[in-house]
Amino acid sequence: MIYGLFYLVVALFAAPLAGLFIAMPTGALAAITGLALIAPLTGSLGAMMGKVKDREAAVLTFAATASGVALFGVGSAFWGLAVGFLALAARRWIPSRG
Repeated sequence: MIYGLFYLVVALFAAPLAGLFIAMPTGALAAITGLALIAPLTGSLGAMMGKVKDREAAVLTFAATASGVALFGVGSAFWGLAVGFLALAARRWIPSRG
């Protein structure tokens, strides 16, 4: 009930709030957005590193996706998945030494 009331109050001020964000300098808006994404990023990184045996594949997937490389007109999200799946396949097919 409280959240519904809060959303209604925010909805009343949606237009002025949108105007405020539009009027902000690009750098300030980028900084606010970056600060807002810290908690989801740390949660995702913690979940990514949860399984010890799959860490390499997770890190390689993250690195390939975050690189922003686009090959043959295909974006980095696809290449990140491809690298991650290849790393998982290599981990399962190649016997470990330790």
